[in-house]
Amino acid sequence: MSKEEIILRNRLNRSESRCQDLDEQLNKKKQQWKKLEETFREAEFHCRKLCEEILVKDSSEIVLGKMYSWDGLTLAELAVKALASFRKYNSERTDLQRRLLDISEERRVKIDSLQEQIEVMRNYPGSIKKSDMYKEKDQKQETVSERQSEENKSPVPSYVAAPPVVEMIIEEDADIQEADIRDIQEMEKLSKELEPVQREIPVHPAKKMVRAYQKGKKQKNMAHMIDLSEYQNKITKLMWTILEIIGKEGISAYTEIEGRINELTQDEVTKATVRMSVRSLYSMGILVQEQVSDPLRSKFMVYRMSEIGQRLFKEHFKQIPVLSELDKIISQHDNPNHGYGIRALWTILTESGNFDSVSMDRKENTVKLRRGGIYIPDIVAKKADQILYMEYECGTHVQSDYSAKCNKMVQVTDTLYIVTPNRDVLQKRIMNQTGQWINEKGGYKALEGKKVCLTTATALKHENPLDEQCWQVVYNMTSDTPIVRM
Repeated sequence: MSKEEIILRNRLNRSESRCQDLDEQLNKKKQQWKKLEETFREAEFHCRKLCEEILVKDSSEIVLGKMYSWDGLTLAELAVKALASFRKYNSERTDLQRRLLDISEERRVKIDSLQEQIEVMRNYPGSIKKSDMYKEKDQKQETVSERQSEENKSPVPSYVAAPPVVEMIIEEDADIQEADIRDIQEMEKLSKELEPVQREIPVHPAKKMVRAYQKGKKQKNMAHMIDLSEYQNKITKLMWTILEIIGKEGISAYTEIEGRINELTQDEVTKATVRMSVRSLYSMGILVQEQVSDPLRSKFMVYRMSEIGQRLFKEHFKQIPVLSELDKIISQHDNPNHGYGIRALWTILTESGNFDSVSMDRKENTVKLRRGGIYIPDIVAKKADQILYMEYECGTHVQSDYSAKCNKMVQVTDTLYIVTPNRDVLQKRIMNQTGQWINEKGGYKALEGKKVCLTTATALKHENPLDEQCWQVVYNMTSDTPIVRM
């Protein structure tokens, strides 16, 4: 056998042995793959079952009269959908538990306060026990009954009814001594002074502890429920810039956000890109969106950070976000439309140049009333010695609230200035409510020397409010019919 044949045979033997090894490894791998496939199928079955049980509890997924099935979704898609539903479910339950805890703690604090007041009333030296009062009343009632029986000596048939209880009560009240009346009045006064009020609750030490506990628990729960990395991976550089503007400057209106972006980027970013970034932040739940309107703009969007957005801001910028303009307006006014309407009216009056100062600061504008209470006008405009107190009315108040506001205004000023967002609200709502308030006060003669001036915000845009002729409707209290200039 030649040398070459020997070399080739050795190579053949090595190849055959390697093939046998590979066959054995392949058989082992097939067995492992088979076991893994069986494990995966079992895991997939249980995972799908778990996801379906989660989605069944989601009211947005189950619609009456509609067929639902998640068989067409892949396991990954089904898991993502179930995860979102599970987070929403946990968040709602956490909020519910937090509200229940707040209510129960308030009730507990009230009970503690009432118990303390009961102890004070028991230990009060001038207090009269109810049992003693009842004994005295019973004794007086018996005395009155005996007196009546002695006076009526004539025999009374057995079937005749006894004297009415009302007569006995009247005679008993007449016999009560002045000292008893003073004691009863003193008790009533003491009970009113010790009546629990709302402002006692926040300063209670236990309340502060509960609030601190709730805050820590809330942050801990949110940290477990939501993974911020999922959001951070999706946020672009422009999105972080938008969050920085909202979190550090408190800007809420979209047009102002867009303007600040243009200032910072020197118009390198298009308006469409900014709009898409804001929408993406809203769709991810990082921003909360509301649609509002004011006299200067028909409809526009305003934004504030959600709880997730605030956590992302704290994590990224290492500071707490400032209170947004939208949050401030909601906390100070009835609704965003009313708050932004006041802001628009303030802008109109400020840019007109007819006043030395125009303020919409609630703290600065607060006026103490002579009869008690306070009045906070929406706008206070000053020109030399003249002061105009203005109210911005959207027509959303009921008659009682509108009348209460007018009653406060008339204690502060002789001329009531009321501005509406448009003519429709002025004619169909505010004029009717003003006429009804005048009737409630006893007619125009009862308000002699007073005036009520009505107009729209757009009508004041190029007019001087100090000139009565620019007001579209004026009640000068000389007749039932107002002067109309529309």
